[in-house]
Amino acid sequence: MLYQNPLWKESFPDPSVLRGEDGSMYCYGTPDLWEDGKVLEIPILSSPDMVHWRLEGSVFTACPSWKGGKRLWACEIAKIKERYVLYYTLMDGEEKPRIGCAWAASPQGPFTDAGFLIAPEDALGIWAIDPYPVKDEEGGWYLVCGNYEQGTCLFPLSEDGLSLCGGAVLIAPGYEGVCVIPHGGYYYLLGSLGTCTDGEATSYHLVCARSRHLQGPYLDREGRPVTEENKDQKALLVVGRSEDGRGRFIGPGNGSFFTDDTGEIWLVLHAVDRQHMFLADGGTKRVLCMEKLYWDEGGFPYTENRQVSDKERPAPCLKKEECGKVL
Repeated sequence: MLYQNPLWKESFPDPSVLRGEDGSMYCYGTPDLWEDGKVLEIPILSSPDMVHWRLEGSVFTACPSWKGGKRLWACEIAKIKERYVLYYTLMDGEEKPRIGCAWAASPQGPFTDAGFLIAPEDALGIWAIDPYPVKDEEGGWYLVCGNYEQGTCLFPLSEDGLSLCGGAVLIAPGYEGVCVIPHGGYYYLLGSLGTCTDGEATSYHLVCARSRHLQGPYLDREGRPVTEENKDQKALLVVGRSEDGRGRFIGPGNGSFFTDDTGEIWLVLHAVDRQHMFLADGGTKRVLCMEKLYWDEGGFPYTENRQVSDKERPAPCLKKEECGKVL
């Protein structure tokens, strides 16, 4: 089976992807203006194969009202014990970003809002945005958040994932839309830098540092700690900022990942499609895309040509009995 970017025609920023117990893939994204004029409060898509998609509905029918909530963005979901816990960013009535969470018994919902979780002051004064849940090497759950201007921090979570059980620890310099991938004895921290909604000037891209431990320290390929001064090294680039010119898709970032039945790791992220760059209200449209990760000789990840491609290519294999077959 082949796939081609974009995976979904409507705007779908900041995607989070998860495989359900039913074998289907589920994807959740930031609310944005669709062609029919609707804005879904965290839309939910499902797919049996990461190629054919359908809309399942939305996490909320309206933006949560706690702390005077105004708008939602940048969610991430994980299965913690028997629940699917979704963490989201909410802009409050004072234009401060906070993190909340909701839970459901299945990926399609319905979701029950558990409300407020993290305020900026809890996150060491860092803007509390772009939550990402991840397990450490001992099986404990943590939540990563932060932004590229201030820093990236880590919170320990309770066993059910619905509350904090400790304070924030700074683990890396400033990155947005962090994704943490356990692979080969390392934690790979992928972070977004640049601008994500700037039309033709959009400059978002993903870089990567790694650590033997979730809590850090995160190192570059020379084994040096990644700091504010060296966090955007060319050698750490995963995707975007191509030297080959700007192709159809620009500004990739805010990724999530899954592993297919052959063991390949795939990155799901948004990018700006230069053929359909703007929303009806003039905003920059970000679409849902997917790229397989490759690993260089130093053990660092990258996408094909370090770009988001518009070519038809083999899709992930999500049915083990069909892997390797020509369909």
